[in-house]
Amino acid sequence: MKTQTLPLFASYLTIIDLDYNPQELKNQPIKFNSTHDRSENSLISCDLRVLEKYPKTKKVLLDAFKTVAQNLDYDNDFKITTSWFTAAERNQRSQMHSHKNSFYSGIYYFDKYTDNCGKLRIISPISPLSDFQITPLHTTIMNCGNWEIVPRHNMVVFFPSYLQHYIDHHNDDMTRYSLAFNIVPTGEYGFGDSAYNISWVK
Repeated sequence: MKTQTLPLFASYLTIIDLDYNPQELKNQPIKFNSTHDRSENSLISCDLRVLEKYPKTKKVLLDAFKTVAQNLDYDNDFKITTSWFTAAERNQRSQMHSHKNSFYSGIYYFDKYTDNCGKLRIISPISPLSDFQITPLHTTIMNCGNWEIVPRHNMVVFFPSYLQHYIDHHNDDMTRYSLAFNIVPTGEYGFGDSAYNISWVK
């Protein structure tokens, strides 16, 4: 019997290992706000456009995403909008969330990390659509309800902004730092009565 399984309507997450020295991001004073009132929650920087201070890093990250976009056969141009540092101390984590008003999101791991650091956990958008909960014998990319990504130095992760995600519990004494950012298309996109050009809004 011949069978064929198609990854229809997949949410494409791309991991890239950069050949880049992120020294300009290190040893810089960063003012953080708590993401929530409870002490177990991770922190985000007060500045939500931090990459405006680091144009070299901003270009490297945007160029990396443009490679992703080309692989997805998009010929639009793109820009990074918001960007911010995150920090997690031992036993901290972030709340599950997604990013609105953006097309793709990215997380850049520019620091050092251990196997005990908080993992990035991506949540399936498909699971809530089913009324059945069936536990597979083995968890795979095809049947999982969430997916875990272990941070490593100079890794950047790109994913559609609608995907819910969070930093899992951080179990290391070394603070876990990362840089998150959002991306939008520029120029004109869409078609028909759903066409849009950013020049139309002034």
